[in-house]
Amino acid sequence: CKGVTIGENSIIGAGAVVVSSIPANVVAAGNPARVVKNLDSKEKFTTRAKWFAEPEKLFKESNLWEKAILEKNTLWHWLRYLFFPKKGD
Repeated sequence: CKGVTIGENSIIGAGAVVVSSIPANVVAAGNPARVVKNLDSKEKFTTRAKWFAEPEKLFKESNLWEKAILEKNTLWHWLRYLFFPKKGD
């Protein structure tokens, strides 16, 4: 809308419809957009651009996470799950 301002360091949710001004250091979402969370102005935020500034480092770190998450994802565990399921599988 004309005359609407979005405050510094504010985050607007995807698909939000901003019809009134949004203050600084908040998360706003919805239709119409309203404040859903206040942010600490002293906290440091990492932008997407900074994440993707070093793609090799990001790729290496994501591979380490994936390896840790899928560590028990083996043929043996899959067969055990099929024939001898445990509570919580």
